[in-house]
Amino acid sequence: MTAAAIPAILLEASLYLSTGFKEIRERFAAIANPWRQGLVLWILALPPYLIYAIGTGAITARDFATLAALAAVLAFWYVLRPRSGAAYLVIIAGILLSGILKSIYPQLAPKANLAILGQLMLIRTSAYAILGIRRLADPGFGFLPRLEEWKAGLKQFAWFIPIGGAIAAALQFATFRQDLVWTKALPAFLATFLGMLWVVALSEEFYFRGILQPRLSCWLKSPKKGLIATATLFGLVHLPFGAFPNWKFAILAAVAGFFYGRAFEETGTIRSGMVTHALVASIWRVFLKS
Repeated sequence: MTAAAIPAILLEASLYLSTGFKEIRERFAAIANPWRQGLVLWILALPPYLIYAIGTGAITARDFATLAALAAVLAFWYVLRPRSGAAYLVIIAGILLSGILKSIYPQLAPKANLAILGQLMLIRTSAYAILGIRRLADPGFGFLPRLEEWKAGLKQFAWFIPIGGAIAAALQFATFRQDLVWTKALPAFLATFLGMLWVVALSEEFYFRGILQPRLSCWLKSPKKGLIATATLFGLVHLPFGAFPNWKFAILAAVAGFFYGRAFEETGTIRSGMVTHALVASIWRVFLKS
């Protein structure tokens, strides 16, 4: 990673962290004109890319135009279509699964994947749009779970481990790493857990459990059916990971999603599901080899 990318990372991290403060989200929601709200989100989506791309010499007119267009869709969607929530989630999934952010933010070194800048931008922009412009009831969006959310998340994690472990063994999905050095594995687990909790689990639990699960439960007129349907969809979006179609991963993701959804139901906030999600994903990343 070049030094030129560091200011972009620091700026994006600051903007991303702002989403976790309810007071800041309420100030944004207090902006009376939705068009002004969208304009604020669109303008703030671009500086981290410009700092990164200009500083590293990676800027192109095509990439900037593509990013500006994607950011405009994320920022102004609910201004133009206030009630069209399902399509918005499809757009977010399409952006993430297409890999377009990797082409806009080219990798500078083997371990310097700067596409995370685009992913953080997408999460923060969509979170502000959903909570501030669409004014969806807050499902507990935040970085720090409360004690009761930790308890609920840990309980569902304990339920998942024997079931998920048995399914993973039956599918021959993964094996324990034989080359683990525990003095390195434990710090790696902690770092991975925090990254998963604050980025991957936060965003995925927000979209799936915070938005989709309540809607499906309402449409299907059954919380249990909504939980199962959401978990199934959660599994299906994991099909492209690895060699498509990755059915083993999709099945395990669906089963895990069921327990993430149960954690959400227990507290009514996504932070409990985030705990379960981050623990499951961190164990897979650090201790297992698939």
